[in-house]
Amino acid sequence: MTERPAVLITGCPPASAPPPHGGSCGRSYGMAECTVAITCRPLDSGLGVDVVQAGPMENGDRAEPATGSTGTRTLVRQGPPLPGIEVKVVDAAGWLDTGDLGYLVDGEVVICGRAKDVIILGGRNIYPTDIERVVTLVPGVRSGNAVAVRTRFGSGREGCAIIAESPRAGDEEAVERLTGEITMRVVDVIGARPGQVRIVPPGRLPKTPSGKLRRSSAAKLIEEPAAR
Repeated sequence: MTERPAVLITGCPPASAPPPHGGSCGRSYGMAECTVAITCRPLDSGLGVDVVQAGPMENGDRAEPATGSTGTRTLVRQGPPLPGIEVKVVDAAGWLDTGDLGYLVDGEVVICGRAKDVIILGGRNIYPTDIERVVTLVPGVRSGNAVAVRTRFGSGREGCAIIAESPRAGDEEAVERLTGEITMRVVDVIGARPGQVRIVPPGRLPKTPSGKLRRSSAAKLIEEPAAR
C-alpha cells in the first residue's frame, strides 16, 4: 500500500481575504515539499469563501460561523486535498508542519496565514494581512506594497510596526500626512494603534522571486535612517 503524504496545519484564528469575484478565479494551496499542489478547487466552482466571527478568531483561536454582517472576517476556501494527499488540522507531532495556520470546513482547506507572522496586540491575535489591506487603501501608498511586522518595545511588550512604499517618501510633509492617515485608519478599522509607521521609496520592500513580501526581512527597514 502506498503511503499517503500527511500535512499539518496548526489550528488558528483566520485572517481576512478578498470577497468573491464570480467564476473568474480559482484557488489552490501548495508547497514545494509536496511538489507544489496540495489542494485545488474545481475549475468551474469559482472563488469560495468562509465568513467567520472576528472575536473568537482574535481572542480564542476559533473559527466560528458569522451570525451577522459586522465584526466578521472573510477567508478564501482553497479546495479539498488532491487525490493521494491527506490534510489534517492538529497540534501534535508526526505530520509535516507547514508553518501555516488554518482550518477545515466542508472538507476544504482555509489558510489564515503564517504562524510566525501573527501579531499580538492587547491580547488579540492580529494577522498582518488585515492591517496591510487597510494601509494599501490609503491614497499615496503603493497598492500591495505595505507590510505589518511584530516589534518589541523597550518594556518587552509586543507591538506592531508598519512599513509602506510611497513615491512621496522623500517629502517630509507628505510622509507626515501619510503616517497620520495610516495610523488613523488602522486604529479605526483594526482597533489597534501601530507603534511605528515607516514610509519608504518604491522598490524598498524585499520580496521573494515570485513577488511575495518578505516580512522578516522588511522588519530590518525599521532600523534604517529615513529617506530624504
